[in-house]
Amino acid sequence: MRDSVVAGGGSARGADAQRGGDSLRPGESGFIEIFFTETAPAQNERLVAYAVGLDVPSNLGLLFGPAPLLREPVAHPFVFAPGTPIDDTGSGPKRIRSSAAILTEPVDIRDGAGVLRVPITFESDAGYGRWPIVFNLTGGLTEFSDDVGNVIPFVPVNGMITYVPEPSATLLVAACGMAALARRRRQCTRTAA
Repeated sequence: MRDSVVAGGGSARGADAQRGGDSLRPGESGFIEIFFTETAPAQNERLVAYAVGLDVPSNLGLLFGPAPLLREPVAHPFVFAPGTPIDDTGSGPKRIRSSAAILTEPVDIRDGAGVLRVPITFESDAGYGRWPIVFNLTGGLTEFSDDVGNVIPFVPVNGMITYVPEPSATLLVAACGMAALARRRRQCTRTAA
């Protein structure tokens, strides 16, 4: 196995899943990027096609979207020539299914080469949470092929998105809790008197 494919994750206040350096708030969109890291001696893999399947296994909080779901990477140079079509083969809010192929010269996979940019959105009721971004390896949903049809070995590195609500929302919840506690204490004091 010579290369790793990384599902880039993010974490920070409001989820720093890359939106031009801004944090995300519930209902706002950002993105993650899928990219290669070269982990073995440099060798020309002669990449001509790939399929990527990603899943968010949890039920609440993080969604893929809004559409279009599949875009060329920006932070990592696209492994294929700019403008190469990326096909959607059955994506939805909790899964990404994509593929891309070229009919030109095979490509050498370079360290940091981008595969896919995927928009993400935190649902409006998202609280603190961690959501794994998992490569789906069943039935060839994630694989990379060379110019003679061989599967290029790789090690998938799943990503993790950590969402921490912005401090003002946390302070508001704490203030409401303290007010409710103070009210309850006053009622208990009056009842006891």
